[in-house]
Amino acid sequence: MSTPSERADALEARLEAWLERFWRRWNFWIYIAGGLVLLLFIFFWPRIIVTVRSGEQGVLFRRFGQGTVTDKTYGEGLHFVFPWDTLFIYDVRIQQRSVEFQVLTNDGLEVRTDVSVRFHPRIEQVGLLHKRVGPNYFDKIVRPGIVSKLRMTAG
Repeated sequence: MSTPSERADALEARLEAWLERFWRRWNFWIYIAGGLVLLLFIFFWPRIIVTVRSGEQGVLFRRFGQGTVTDKTYGEGLHFVFPWDTLFIYDVRIQQRSVEFQVLTNDGLEVRTDVSVRFHPRIEQVGLLHKRVGPNYFDKIVRPGIVSKLRMTAG
């Protein structure tokens, strides 16, 4: 009758022999698979590792799942993202742009004005902004709003 330590030693020897046979048979394919995984990781590196710089917020779009994540934004720093997802970056600092347009007064005169606009998106609502409007929100929302207000004022 064998002791428990002898049985454990025999089991360990069988396991080592099996692993050695497995390695001799499959080592070429293991190296090939490891190399392919490494190449894929290097190829997708810019999509996997995303840096959000100072004064920016990231909004995650999940291709498989819920789509745009509106309740969470990604702050400054290094973030890991699956390569099939996309992290959109928004500048949340105060920005300034000039808007030039022409309006007609009540007398029918054409007046050309230049207006300087300061704006910034709210950090807590950047996800909704991305989902409903998109990255070019200035041209879709801010500029038309200012032009309509100034036309009403000039008119």
